[in-house]
Amino acid sequence: MKTGRRGTRRKAQSRKRLRLVSPEKRKKLQQKYAAEARKEISASQSKKKSSPATSAPAKPSVKPAAMPKYKIKDNEQSQIFLYIERGNRLCVRWPAHMDSLTTEMENGKSAIGRLLGKVETLRDGSCKKLTPLNYWNARKILVILSAFTRVKLPNGHRPFKVHLSDEFEAWYDQEDKAEALCDDAHHLLEYDDTIQTGFEFLRKPLYPWQSAGMRFLNAITRHGKGAFVCDETGLGKTYTVTSHLAGGHDGDGKQPMQAVVVAPAGVNESWYRKVADISNLSCTVIGSKYPINAHEYDIIVVSYAMLKKRGLWPISEIIQGQNRVLILDEGHYTKNYDAKRTSICLALAERARHTLIVTATPLKNREKDLHPLLRMTRRLWTEESMDDFSKYYTTEEGRADIAERLSKFMLRRMFAEVKPDFPTGEVGEAYLELSNRETYDEVEKDFIQWLIRNGAEQGKIDSAVAGKALVKLNKLRQLSAEGKMAQAADIIRKTLDAGEQCIVFCAFNDPLYQLAETFKDHRGTNFKGQEWHGSAVITGKVSKKKRYKIIDDFMAGKTGLLCIGTVAGGLGIDLPIARFAYFLDLPWSPADFEQCTGRILRLGQERDCQFIKLLAAGTIDQRMEEIIQTKATIFQEAIGDMGALERVTAKEADQMRRSIVTQVIQSYIRDAAAA
Repeated sequence: MKTGRRGTRRKAQSRKRLRLVSPEKRKKLQQKYAAEARKEISASQSKKKSSPATSAPAKPSVKPAAMPKYKIKDNEQSQIFLYIERGNRLCVRWPAHMDSLTTEMENGKSAIGRLLGKVETLRDGSCKKLTPLNYWNARKILVILSAFTRVKLPNGHRPFKVHLSDEFEAWYDQEDKAEALCDDAHHLLEYDDTIQTGFEFLRKPLYPWQSAGMRFLNAITRHGKGAFVCDETGLGKTYTVTSHLAGGHDGDGKQPMQAVVVAPAGVNESWYRKVADISNLSCTVIGSKYPINAHEYDIIVVSYAMLKKRGLWPISEIIQGQNRVLILDEGHYTKNYDAKRTSICLALAERARHTLIVTATPLKNREKDLHPLLRMTRRLWTEESMDDFSKYYTTEEGRADIAERLSKFMLRRMFAEVKPDFPTGEVGEAYLELSNRETYDEVEKDFIQWLIRNGAEQGKIDSAVAGKALVKLNKLRQLSAEGKMAQAADIIRKTLDAGEQCIVFCAFNDPLYQLAETFKDHRGTNFKGQEWHGSAVITGKVSKKKRYKIIDDFMAGKTGLLCIGTVAGGLGIDLPIARFAYFLDLPWSPADFEQCTGRILRLGQERDCQFIKLLAAGTIDQRMEEIIQTKATIFQEAIGDMGALERVTAKEADQMRRSIVTQVIQSYIRDAAAA
């Protein structure tokens, strides 16, 4: 037994030594093989001149399951093989004497989208490269190999031959068709007054742009590739996606597709209502428990929180077993690879028929936020890590490249394009005085002193301190919001007295409840002549049933003032009866601001809207307002949305790239260092 173990150990050590061959030794081996190959080829060519012509040898047949050994001393041709290995890797094998091909495979062409994978030298004298299986890698390899297949000697002989396995050819043909559909499908987004908007499988007609979007999705998702549905908030993304499911790939309703919708908890009921409003598809919303008959419904709506709590089962089995479409509403929730919900959604996307990312804000802060979303839709054109992806695409060239690639499989229509006569939304600012200025200044001064004690004098702080700093920054935001209450109430009162229902957004609950208490007995009449009374509040503490009762009352003209928490009410609410919205504080992300304004500026709105930021000079408000503009610039360049800046700010933006939180902290650190 000991001898057997020693022998096994020796073999393992031998294999390890082979794997650890130094680059210098590997290069010497390659030069040796190349010299031998040149010598043999030269000898065979001189022999041919003196020998009579013979019939050409039969072409070797190559099967991926049993690859033949390479014959480096082949007198006729150097054989190159391309096939699929282990189901998820492209494998290229070629004779080691082909130094130029080895160089091409090792170096690649550019940093962006380079061909990944190391070149290995095998015992039989061949070289091998494994690279992730995707369309873009395959196309790059074929471009490289085409340079060799075109080589032709003066006597007409071609010294290189490429063998493609049947499995690879079938796979590449399917991928090529899917890519061609993306290139050719954009004409489907063009429409005129003659476009069909009424369908037998829908309960009511679509808008023209929704019908065009349905045709576009039907075309580009035929081969399992996903898509981004990123129309501006209020254009009816839910209706576009539902019509895509109800009509099927052929758009005739004969073969509707089943789906699983993953959405924030506050949006689930909205999905249920809209699916029932436009289609005949059955829909169920999963609460705290999975019903036994969930698989019987055409559309299953589940929250991200439920997935995080219960894991993959049984949703993964339903998706895979019934070949369902996966729809990630507010897909930017899955931008962080470290989050459990992201890993779950990635696993579901692998099993899905195809995946649709539904969000008006696919890019929340940084370009690398797109990386997991591209993986889920099977549209990721490079296998770079998220950090490398961010490194290569934070440049102006990189953002332009992202915008060009995304345009092939992303729906991104704006109100100004599809409905030029639609009401507009104007962003304004009003600077107010703080009633608690002394308290605010004292807390801010303590915060700066705290930064100094934690290393701010050196110009930076560690991540642990930064996390505590965020808590203190939110305290400053809350003090600022509370200090503006008196003057904000005066502005809101004038709006209500002018016959306008209005909405107030704030990230903190206390100011919202104080405002609601102030106007609980206020009465008035809106522009439709409907008499309203009092106010209402929507926060995370409000139950789902009560939430929709409050929304229905506001839309019916029964309530004058609606106070909404930025997080709890920024999604899944339609409030187009109002045209004025006030912000007691600013969200950390410009995308969150746009989501809030989208509650009002959406289909059903008949008048121009005003979005007023209530700011206080010399506070965190002013710092955030100066920085938040830069985030809109990133969104504008990477997504190709030239109107993003105007929808979140009224000022020009500079070219800063870091997150708003970090920049606000850095601004205080600079003040601390100066002190």
